[in-house]
Amino acid sequence: MSQAGQLNSAAGPLPPSVATSYVENSGTAVPAANILDILAALAAAGSTPITTTGATNVVTINVQTTQAIASTDSTKVGLAAFNSAQFTVDVNGFVSITNFSPFNYVQINTASSPYTASATDLFISCDSTAGPITIKLPNAPTTFREFIIKDRTGQSSVNNIFITTVGGAVTIDGQTTYTLADNRSSVQLLFNGTSYEVY
Repeated sequence: MSQAGQLNSAAGPLPPSVATSYVENSGTAVPAANILDILAALAAAGSTPITTTGATNVVTINVQTTQAIASTDSTKVGLAAFNSAQFTVDVNGFVSITNFSPFNYVQINTASSPYTASATDLFISCDSTAGPITIKLPNAPTTFREFIIKDRTGQSSVNNIFITTVGGAVTIDGQTTYTLADNRSSVQLLFNGTSYEVY
């Protein structure tokens, strides 16, 4: 794209003969005196965004598009930094979330008990009409992993819903077993890296 324009200096506009136009994304220098050619070039992440090529009146702008970086310094101006354990960037520069468990709703009943929560469970809906239910949460899920457990049928005052972990090795608000005993009650739990917290 070519566009007429004029460069300005601190003292005001330069004479028209010094700069009369610039060429953007041309890929080649304009072989004429007093023309500023801005070349857009792909570059690896971490490259200096603006460089000179050594040719007269040529400035190259490096456009970084395909790689995430793990640290920040002055040569990475304009780049987004991602935690590589949480995000990936493909060769086209598209960012994807990793280590993400999609929302999963599951219904269980007394026949399912004891039920061991899966890696993708989030909302566990319980029908304890026929008897108590025990749910076992994982001992070491991803930190800040959450679970929601609900008495769907309003029977937990008669047939309690017991929430524990595999082997009872990890506590829930300091207890090895957390009990739902009120009809239609629910609980939200978050794994803090060591134990579960109710909130």
